[in-house]
Amino acid sequence: MTVFELYNYSKSFLKKYGITSYDEDSSYLISSLLSIPKSEIFLNKERKINLNELLKVYIALRKRCKNIPIAYILGYQYFYEDRFIVDKKTFIPKYDTEHIIYEVKNLGLQFKNILDICTGSGILALTLAKTFPHSKVIGIDKYIKIAKKNSKLLNIKNVEFLKVDFLKIKNKFEDKFDLIVSNPPYLSKDDLKLLSYECKKYEPKRAFLGGEDGLIFYRKIKDFSLSFLNQNGYILLEVDHKWQNVLNIFIQGGFKHYKIIKDYNQLERVLILRKE
Repeated sequence: MTVFELYNYSKSFLKKYGITSYDEDSSYLISSLLSIPKSEIFLNKERKINLNELLKVYIALRKRCKNIPIAYILGYQYFYEDRFIVDKKTFIPKYDTEHIIYEVKNLGLQFKNILDICTGSGILALTLAKTFPHSKVIGIDKYIKIAKKNSKLLNIKNVEFLKVDFLKIKNKFEDKFDLIVSNPPYLSKDDLKLLSYECKKYEPKRAFLGGEDGLIFYRKIKDFSLSFLNQNGYILLEVDHKWQNVLNIFIQGGFKHYKIIKDYNQLERVLILRKE
């Protein structure tokens, strides 16, 4: 079998099982599992596939036809400039979250201490630690195994991951922070109903649900920042359609300086706040 024949087979296979992204998924899986550029599927159509390569792709297709996310099939997801390990206990990184990194860099500042709340696979903490090598970065979450693995794989030294239930946190830190970032669980119970079947079935519910109204983590972050964010320190939060409600929480907490940033789809995605 040639690589192009495998590509055509993969498309037909996934389409048969109702995977609407069958074309994109086929090329991505083949490219990733065979370690070849996507272009080679089309430019080197006669490239022969050996049995081991064929089996790897077939096993992946069997998983994908069950709607298992590609990131869980491959065991990794790209974010910003790096590849991060993921597992079924971590939220799969989404490209829109990269806007937090862009906006931190756009501030044009240096930060001594950075905190990433609900760090998950560590994408924000590790990317910021790499971007600001002289900063001390801490990432906290209830599950940090994968974040620690990513830290070792990327060989990033100026980051520490702490196993912490943020909603129950009290006086955990000696130092205050210049920058707090977070992509917390922010779906309400009503929002959760609209989540895709794929996300509902395979990604951890705790990574999505932010309480009855989706705002529980934002309230806690506001309270936490009043004690642990330095004067003129910044908070950058991922938000959704409830961003105005999130902003009101922080305005009630005394935050007067803010900005909302839109994502690739022109939806409000990152809320930037500065503490006076």
